[in-house]
Amino acid sequence: MAVRCLIVGASRARRGLVLFGMIVLLALAHGPDRAAAADAVELTLEVPPAIQVGDDIPIMARLTASGAPLSGEVVELRMGDEVTERATTGPDGTAGFQVRGTLAAGDYELVARFPGTDTLAAATASATVTVEPTMLEIRTVPRLPGVTFTLDDHPFAADAEGIARFPISQPGTFRLEAPPRVDLSTTQRADFSRWSDGVYVSFRDVEIPGRQLVAGFLVSYLTNLTFADAEGEFVPPTRISSIRVRTAQGQTLDLDPQAAQWLPATTVVKTPTGLRAQPVRYSVQEVIVDGIRTVRQGEVTFTLRPEVAPSIPLSLHRITVTSRATLLGDRVGTGVVLQHPDGSREYQPYDESGKATFEGLPIGTYRAWVLGAGGYTRAQLFDLVPGATVTIPVITYFLIAVVLAIPVGILFALLVVSGTRIGRFLPVAAGQPIGIGRRALYGVTGVAAVVGVVGVGYGLTAAHGPWLLAPDRLLRPTDTLAATQDHVPEQADVEVVPTSETRPAVEVAEVFRRLWNASGGPRVFGRPLGAAYQQVDPETGATLTIQYFDRARFELHPHLAGTRYEIQLGRVGWEEAERRGLLGTEPFQPVPPSAAEQSANCEYFPTTGHRVCGHFLTFWRSNGLRLGDTGTSFRESLALFGYPISEEFRDPETGLIVQYFERARLEYRPEQAGTPDEVTIGELEGIDS
Repeated sequence: MAVRCLIVGASRARRGLVLFGMIVLLALAHGPDRAAAADAVELTLEVPPAIQVGDDIPIMARLTASGAPLSGEVVELRMGDEVTERATTGPDGTAGFQVRGTLAAGDYELVARFPGTDTLAAATASATVTVEPTMLEIRTVPRLPGVTFTLDDHPFAADAEGIARFPISQPGTFRLEAPPRVDLSTTQRADFSRWSDGVYVSFRDVEIPGRQLVAGFLVSYLTNLTFADAEGEFVPPTRISSIRVRTAQGQTLDLDPQAAQWLPATTVVKTPTGLRAQPVRYSVQEVIVDGIRTVRQGEVTFTLRPEVAPSIPLSLHRITVTSRATLLGDRVGTGVVLQHPDGSREYQPYDESGKATFEGLPIGTYRAWVLGAGGYTRAQLFDLVPGATVTIPVITYFLIAVVLAIPVGILFALLVVSGTRIGRFLPVAAGQPIGIGRRALYGVTGVAAVVGVVGVGYGLTAAHGPWLLAPDRLLRPTDTLAATQDHVPEQADVEVVPTSETRPAVEVAEVFRRLWNASGGPRVFGRPLGAAYQQVDPETGATLTIQYFDRARFELHPHLAGTRYEIQLGRVGWEEAERRGLLGTEPFQPVPPSAAEQSANCEYFPTTGHRVCGHFLTFWRSNGLRLGDTGTSFRESLALFGYPISEEFRDPETGLIVQYFERARLEYRPEQAGTPDEVTIGELEGIDS
């Protein structure tokens, strides 16, 4: 029995040795990683301490055994009771996880677990991540503190920096609304314009994440315009019948000169760096005073500032009117009545120096006559020259009496000297001598007659004839000039442009009238902007006669008198392009002949290196300044338009296809296709008024 037990014990010992040997061989077969499994397995978990709502959560797990990384092992990540993701460790023993940003604000426990293998023990690690509320941020452009937005009907306002912030506790889609209009003060308001991402309505949906937006607003000021004349003196708005301005964006506005109105002060533009507030620049197109345009189109510009009324300088001037007695040179009369181009009248009495001063007058044609002249005077018709003095000649009753007294005196002198009868009215036969007494009687009578006539004339003149004309009668609008004058000069035979309610007729100067009519009249050149005036040409020193129209400037060159080029058109196309800074832009760069399109539909002008094509070429060839050629010749078209100085291009201010020439700007209007207005000559800015 004892021997059997020893045998059995020896057998079990051999089996144990065999099993131990097999384990050692298996460990050697799995390499050093598995050999290290005899030590403890460690799993660590790295998470960010806090994130915001909507952000993905990056998580890193690291699996090691005795400090050595374990690669190729699967680690699972749990949140609560669910496995959210599984990942395999890399050569460095790490496994990465990404939890999508769908968690609401709060604290969340994350558990990483390595389930273990036949040779590796299981391991677990945990960490807590905090999801904080995210902040929806809206920046206002321009900066507008206090502007209130709503997010799902919850209001929140912009701070002093113009930034509105709202905390959001969970991701998702939200309804965001900006105010369509905000009253900033009694004189300032802001209207919603656009969002930075191209949305142009004030209400929209926003996704979280995606928390920063920019809201652009158009700011307007309640504005009163002010006006000043050439001397800087205030001009009452009641004198302004109409005013038209245009913004740099091409919007044209007709303003009320007598009432405050809301005008955009800043607009919002898109730049590579985002939205930017840009001041709105206004260009004054016309200001009508007494029926006359009193600014150069586009010359006066202004921007708006809070609580500051823009002042618009007008071409209003001062003149002095006086009267002088013919031959005698003395001042006569009590004052002057001035009739404006629109037919209205005003009266100014003479000052101590014998002058009547009229202020705030636009360039135009006026009529003036003397009140209480004590003699015969005609209405003086003149074109206003700033600062000039107009002298009205008066034939006084005294001078008329002197002229009448001369023959009377001669008659009686002959009677006294000859001593014979020279007329039937004498009570003696013709040729009979007259006695000394009768001669003396004739002499006394003659002297009395002469003195009487002269005395009556002097008395009428000295009394200034206040009973002849009175200001209140002259200023009645129902009176005509003929009703207040003994004689009125006949109207000159001039061409008058059709009028509108806000722009009465202005006369075309006689020297330009024939050519103006023959070359197209108002259809081509537009309406005259003011009377003709003289100006010295700085290049030649010659004195030119100039008159401006909506689309052209007529120039009379006296040094070319007798030639076909005595009347020329000014280079207003070039001048406007230069004023707008366009001459250096791409459309104004010459095109090499090799690159110019050669076809029947285009004509290349090597003089300036530009071509004219299509509708513009047809219009150019069909119109010209009439120089007497048959049909419309090349030189007549050249005299009207000049050479092209640009290619055709889209004007950024108006959006029209245009082409500039030396003397004009042509505009193509496709909506007028098939009509005479398909191609028109544009009204040029910078034209004199």
